[in-house]
Amino acid sequence: MALISSDVEKVRAYALSVSVGADGNVINEPLSVLVSWQSEYDDKLYQIYINGKLCGFTEDVNERQVVVPFRSSWQSSICIEVFAVIPLQAINDYSNEVEFAGGSRVRLRWIRKAAVPLGAVANIFSNGGSGEIDYQDPVEEGLPYWGVWQDKWGFGLSCFGASDFGYDGAGAAGFGRECFGGGEFGFDAEDIEWESCELKAGEYQFGIKIRGKDGIFEEEASETGTVTVLPGAKGGEYLTVTSYGMSSNLLTLSI
Repeated sequence: MALISSDVEKVRAYALSVSVGADGNVINEPLSVLVSWQSEYDDKLYQIYINGKLCGFTEDVNERQVVVPFRSSWQSSICIEVFAVIPLQAINDYSNEVEFAGGSRVRLRWIRKAAVPLGAVANIFSNGGSGEIDYQDPVEEGLPYWGVWQDKWGFGLSCFGASDFGYDGAGAAGFGRECFGGGEFGFDAEDIEWESCELKAGEYQFGIKIRGKDGIFEEEASETGTVTVLPGAKGGEYLTVTSYGMSSNLLTLSI
């Protein structure tokens, strides 16, 4: 395991103020947070993960705080974790090593097939948490299948006649380098990832339809199984100390 969690302690997150009113009220910057921690390592760098996704890393072994971007969460609290890594691994994404359930968002991943033509887009549909998938009202429309034309590879699209028979594969993912077994014979395919907004509790299903640049959809949609969404607890706001018992070491808070 590349991530080191031991001896990384007292992780704290601080809101960043953008302005203070005449009455003393503060307006916080909603898309960034200052994360600080303590550690005795003098030969490690640090990575910051928010809700299981890499959001930033340090560049000096003496740094113990960094400002990282994050998406505001209104349905549940967010999880911020700091890990030590050896310097050569600081730019690597180790999200697959972080155990995080995803909160109230759903993440879809599917294979990007070379057979899908340039100009195609994906529309994503949902059942809204119950019942059947509504294919009349997409939750995401026009998601580019190929971000730029240079990503697309295939017969006649690259160094024609210089690559494998039937393919011009200069832009293809190499064998064993991406989604093994997901692409055409002898090639591995890349995947596409989409993440939903924050969702309410429910039993969700999603469907994906591919639309060509001519506006025509594929006849059949690719559908997911049922995904159960149970949002975590909301973050506590405006907490005040009600009481503290010295003998019991019990702290009582109220909202």
